This record gives sequence, C-alpha cells and structure tokens, in this order.
Amino acid sequence: PPGATQGALFGIAKNRNLIFIQVESLENAVIGTTLGGTEITPRLNALTHEGLYFSHYYTQVGMGNTADAEFTTLNSLYPLPDSVAFVDHAQNQYSPLPKLLINNGYRTYVFHGDVPTFWNRANIYPHLGYQTWYMKGDFSSTRSIGITGLGDEDFFNQSLPRIQSL
Repeated sequence: PPGATQGALFGIAKNRNLIFIQVESLENAVIGTTLGGTEITPRLNALTHEGLYFSHYYTQVGMGNTADAEFTTLNSLYPLPDSVAFVDHAQNQYSPLPKLLINNGYRTYVFHGDVPTFWNRANIYPHLGYQTWYMKGDFSSTRSIGITGLGDEDFFNQSLPRIQSL
C-alpha cells in the first residue's frame, strides 16, 4: 500500500525461483542438532544457510491437521474451529501465496506424495493458484512406507529432476 514501510528483505527474491518446502511432523529442535557427532538433518541444515529460514513458525491446526497447516501457511489465515477449509470451503476465493506469485509472473507447481483426494487437494489446489501439481500417481514407490506407501526418499529422488527441469 502507498506509504507502507518495506523491510530490508523486500524484493530480495525478485526474478528468482521460490522453492517452498513444508514438512509434516518436523520439529525445529532437530535442525542444527547432532547425535553422536553426526548432524540429524544435514541437508535441511544446509538449506537454512542458503535461503530464508523461519525458525519461529508455530503451526495453527484445527480439525484438518495437515490440511490446516498448509492452508494457514499459504493464506495467512487461521484454520476453522469446527470444519476444514480444504474440504468445506474449497470453492472460496482466497489470496494465497501461489496466486500472488502468478500475479507477479511466476508459474506455480506443487508436489505432494498422496492421492489428489487426500484432504480434497484436487478441488482446492486450483483455487489456491497452483497451475500444475504432481501427486502420488506421478511417482513410483520402491518400498511401501506408512499410509500412502510412498516414502520420502522415493518422493524427493523423483521430485528433484522435475524441479530442476522447471
């Protein structure tokens, strides 16, 4: 807005790629921590020095847990106390980060290791501004892990070449 003060980091990423990594169930306590002299999260530790790292982010979740965290992060809105925006309000008009990026000439992609119906992502992602998404069916699993069957190693190893090609 006119007259608004711009912080020291304003415009720092202009004309650069933005890769936003949101990890579920990762506590900040492991970042920079060693166990027996070995870093627990060496790659994430390196990323904290290469990019912008926000160590004081406290997730706000309601009934939707994972979906609420994603919704809150992208929209700067609190989750709903008695429903899940991803499910019950997917058709609403939002001003989320992906839409803001599109308005500034970026293309937007999202990579998620689950099926498009998980937390109604197939319906809300277009309203959030994602132009292209890669979901579980776009990846192959070398070993079954957890609920989705797609482990982090398979997910990241197959996502990286796609990200590099973008």
